[in-house]
Amino acid sequence: MVRTTLWWCHPLADSYTAAIAHHLSETARSHGPTETIDMYRDDTMPTGGDALVLIHPTWWSAEPAALLQGMERLPASVSYRCVMTFSTHGSPRWVNLAEGRNARRNARRNLTAHVGARRHKWVALYAMDRIDDDARSRHIDTAGRALSRELRRLRR
Repeated sequence: MVRTTLWWCHPLADSYTAAIAHHLSETARSHGPTETIDMYRDDTMPTGGDALVLIHPTWWSAEPAALLQGMERLPASVSYRCVMTFSTHGSPRWVNLAEGRNARRNARRNLTAHVGARRHKWVALYAMDRIDDDARSRHIDTAGRALSRELRRLRR
């Protein structure tokens, strides 16, 4: 059994980010206890566990401010074995690379160190403004498989 916390962050409750969060929440529940926190509508702080899953858009090469504020308020006593980030980008991958991949670097370096995680996994959908609904739906399925794979790995 794997204890998972999903931290999702988007100002619109009916956004594509929300759709990813709902799918990943169901996926995580099939592997064990799951705490889902909506960063825009819930002040709850994560309590720790095996996996911390971040779900957010990347705007102008950065996470939403609400997510950054949550990371800053995260108690030092909270720990996780793994951090996974699921992000969406309106721009192509090469633009994100040119901008320095700030959101990825922040999660990989700062957040994983803060919670004591030894592993960070990044799953992103790039150029989402230029793809159709079928491609978005396939990405949600891909994200679910990636989360399931990582949670099975943590169970061992």
